[in-house]
Amino acid sequence: MLRQMKALACGAIAALTLLCGSAAVADTSPAKLRMVFSSSSATLVLPLYVGQKKGWLDVEPTFVAGDANAVRALLSGTADVAIVGDFNVYAAIGQGAKVKAISSWQSINDYNLIVTNKIASLQDLSGKVFAGTGPGGPPEEFSKLLFKKHGVNGVQYIAVSGGHANILQALIAGRADGGLVNTLTAVQGVKGGKVKVLTPMAREYPELGYCYNIVREETIADPARKAQLAQFVLGGIEAVRFIADHPDEAAAILRERVPDLDPTVARDVVRKLSKDGVWGVNGGIELPAVEATLDVFRKTGMLKGEVTAAQVVDPEFVTPAIAKLGTK
Repeated sequence: MLRQMKALACGAIAALTLLCGSAAVADTSPAKLRMVFSSSSATLVLPLYVGQKKGWLDVEPTFVAGDANAVRALLSGTADVAIVGDFNVYAAIGQGAKVKAISSWQSINDYNLIVTNKIASLQDLSGKVFAGTGPGGPPEEFSKLLFKKHGVNGVQYIAVSGGHANILQALIAGRADGGLVNTLTAVQGVKGGKVKVLTPMAREYPELGYCYNIVREETIADPARKAQLAQFVLGGIEAVRFIADHPDEAAAILRERVPDLDPTVARDVVRKLSKDGVWGVNGGIELPAVEATLDVFRKTGMLKGEVTAAQVVDPEFVTPAIAKLGTK
């Protein structure tokens, strides 16, 4: 009897040891990457939706209001990856933040110049009213670049709060003759018949960036995270290439996740984004493009201090991904 009890005890100890050992192994595995978005904009999140649907991306997303809050979430450690507008990335690095851009899903600015139907050309905007989000905001500052390029003078700016949707409403209400808004807002406005797209910024300034996927330098240096970051970059490139090649199927995936979005609008938006070539099909952090975008911000006076492209990007994950997938 005593011998049986000892045998049972030894067996229990062995089993417990095995279970504890298994638990210890499981605990050493890195947790799923946490990704924070600075907006819930459907088009900004589309690569994630496609990547999840196709099994290329496995991240835990959260959403905050604005780029500044996304940067804070990253720097505080509550997120591992943040998708942030390029200007805010440059500003953070200029202020000493130890972050790097490892890829970009949407590497080209997708703003569109929308105007009321009485405006026939860019020159017609001379002396007219333009709605933006105030001095220093991309809609106003980027439009100044556009107007200078085309010799448009005497534009009167008004600032509206509430983002791109309210810029559109300012045009519909007759308070302004033009505005610069994202593709989703532009397509929704055109569908309503009150405005038209005069030109996309992607055509006028194809080098002007939009947003980056950034991580802390300490995350890049973490051996346990490297494989995850490599798959994240690879999967993101696969996702945006799929969107570029199959916009209608990508729009259907978008509708699965955002069922309230008008199906025609979803289709037209994704088609237009793909036609305008905004997707980072080769990783989106090519040094010449980053330097060109930095130069635009320097010229507008938005960027204070000196930041170089080499300070912004870390290509160690994009390079092997493109070696595997090929250049597109």
